[in-house]
Amino acid sequence: MERAECPIAGYLSKAEEIAIYTEGKRRGFPAGSGGYRAALSAADTLLAQARQMPAFGVSIDKMTRHEMCRGLWIEFLFKGEEVCAELPFASLLFSVKEEYRGFNIVRKAGGQYAGRCYYVDLGGKNMSAFAASVRQLVGKGE
Repeated sequence: MERAECPIAGYLSKAEEIAIYTEGKRRGFPAGSGGYRAALSAADTLLAQARQMPAFGVSIDKMTRHEMCRGLWIEFLFKGEEVCAELPFASLLFSVKEEYRGFNIVRKAGGQYAGRCYYVDLGGKNMSAFAASVRQLVGKGE
């Protein structure tokens, strides 16, 4: 569902896979799986009051890939190219940190995490509940 305040949120349910990275270790959940549904539901709750803002952040592929080896990250991968706010992407990636009240969503296009990001303000809440859901999902071993 597309939200007027956060249009990028409407694209997440179109992903064909959701990948979670924990300290660089990847775990994929294909569309239709229980893990996919749980991750999508947690993301929907996270973005319920969110606002998409103009982003000043720019991703550099080499730096992003290096950062993905640390901490918790989630990526929504699409079958083909999508476009939101005139920015194309084949996947959307973001770091998951409990204290975040806003965050950059990194676009992957042409095989690279490069270019302008989307910025999402969480409307006064933080990522703690979302982070707990994602960590629980990775620990389940589905």
